Amino acid sequence: GTLLGVGAGADLGSGVHVRKADSGGSVMSDNDALVLEGSAGIGMTLLGGHEDEQTIAFGDNGDSDIGFIKYHHNSNTMHFGVNASERMRIDSAGRILANTTSPIDNNAAFSIKELANYPLATKVDATGNTQQIGFNNGNGHIGGITTNGTATAFNTSSDYRLKENISYDFDATTRLKQLKPARFNFKPDTSKIVDGFLA
Repeated sequence: GTLLGVGAGADLGSGVHVRKADSGGSVMSDNDALVLEGSAGIGMTLLGGHEDEQTIAFGDNGDSDIGFIKYHHNSNTMHFGVNASERMRIDSAGRILANTTSPIDNNAAFSIKELANYPLATKVDATGNTQQIGFNNGNGHIGGITTNGTATAFNTSSDYRLKENISYDFDATTRLKQLKPARFNFKPDTSKIVDGFLA
């Protein structure tokens, strides 16, 4: 049955324990001030005014909301804060905004404004061909940014559905020579000779 236990009366944790059904689980001592338990799905609801916001605040003795999660009902946006400042937002269209409060491009799913001392960076330990960022549209995968042990490639798709006025009636060898293909190695890997073009 339903159990509402507080302190010594709670059978999980040392704070408030609300149990719809026994999950058979346990809680960590750092996370036992409030325990909501059920044997299947379990949730919590915050209800407030339509023009207002609900907040889960993370505070300490220096700042009562040094971290926070807020839902703004008037704009239907979810806000995430760290170090007492908003750092990320999901707007009503589902766009993710990082370090900005409005979309840089209304057609983009992500808007990321880089901080002056903290540029956007990705890190993958693999040195083989690894796609860092992929780009897709209604036609599927159309490009991306790929890295390997020595280079970064900005790849665009060769999808025939993205092209028109296709012609094969020209001297391809002459045209290729005009593009100046070269053989070279990257400085970190002198033993690996590759074919390509110089940017």
